[in-house]
This record gives sequence, C-alpha cells and structure tokens, in this order.
Amino acid sequence: MAFCDASMVGYGCCVYLHITDPFGNISVRLLCAESKVSPVKVTILARLELVAAVLLSNLVRVVKERLETRISVSDLFVFFHCGTFLDPFVPASLVCFCQ
Repeated sequence: MAFCDASMVGYGCCVYLHITDPFGNISVRLLCAESKVSPVKVTILARLELVAAVLLSNLVRVVKERLETRISVSDLFVFFHCGTFLDPFVPASLVCFCQ
C-alpha cells in the first residue's frame, strides 16, 4: 500500500508492506517514506499534489523492483488525495480518494 499527500509547507509519501501468512495472520509495517519541503518559490497546491504523486510513483517503482527479487508481490494499492487536476494523469488501475 502506498500513500501520498501535499500541503503548502511540504509533500511526502509512504509505502506500507501488508503481508498475509499461510495461517491467515495479517501484518502491516511501514516499509519506507520520503518527504520534501515545498519550494520557496510560491506555487499552487495542485502542482504540489502532482509532485507528491510523482515522488510516490518513483518510490513505489524502486520498492517493487527490490521486493520482487525476495517475495511475490501480488497486489499493489496506491492511494492519494486528488482533485480534478490529477484526473487526466491517473490510470484507472490506481485508487484515488477525492473529498
């Protein structure tokens, strides 16, 4: 599972590992996270949300490449808050929570 969000102060993302063992026990752990401070140059929140989504996609790609050499990755769920400004860029396979 992966999440990202942005504000006028900064943006970031995190990746959680959700494992179900053969006995049905579920374990969820924070695998990694990355954050950045928003640029000093004034920008709009929509741009920062898009930058956070790009940061998340890069982090997910790296994590998936590294994990697939050790374990089987059956599903990947990506969550982020978005508005209509991200809709054209979001593949249908990704989940987007809009308020």
